Amino acid sequence: MMRAAGTTPPTGMSALHLSAYEGDANLVRGRIELGEDPNARDEDGRTPLHWAAAGGHQALVEYLAGLPGALINTQDEDGLSPLASAVAANKIVVAAFLLGKGADPKARTNSRQAVLHFHKARPEVIRLLLPYLSIADVNAQDKWGNTPLHRCICGESQDHLDALDLLLEAGGRPNTGDNTGNTALHRATEEGLKKLASRLIEAGADASRLNKEGEKAAP
Repeated sequence: MMRAAGTTPPTGMSALHLSAYEGDANLVRGRIELGEDPNARDEDGRTPLHWAAAGGHQALVEYLAGLPGALINTQDEDGLSPLASAVAANKIVVAAFLLGKGADPKARTNSRQAVLHFHKARPEVIRLLLPYLSIADVNAQDKWGNTPLHRCICGESQDHLDALDLLLEAGGRPNTGDNTGNTALHRATEEGLKKLASRLIEAGADASRLNKEGEKAAP
């Protein structure tokens, strides 16, 4: 995962990438005007747009995305796009801008994670992405079998409940199991998240469903 701006810069960055990481629009613009490639990749396959998006540097993102030949949907060595980088870093304004510029919300990483998998139980992220997605996208599974619903089961704040509700209302299937057979309800039960478990059962989650270890989703 990309580091947030403000932390120690990763190694293997060119001066152009470092300027984008730091959000220095003047330096980035100057280097590009002197002939540097705005789509150049660092050693991890990330472009200046990746770093600007992850850092939430709105003006710089707008500049880079507006250049002729800008690669809005380019992916790094892990398969992360600038949009996925912005969503993972909770840079909502940048993510919305990239969507408006044609960023692909259905792109998958090398681990088969869709952009929606990076919601981190943030309702505002889910609301932003849902208009661009089908029911199939809402139920997309990564290489471990996790759906975006599974990714809600990491806490029990109001945001977690709201995120769960949004995905269920959008067609999220509560009985989909991961590669071990665990549904979102299995996870909620295991973590002692009673409110989430109740919401899932109300939405049709099968408490008697067994995982590959023969364990029920709920008592």
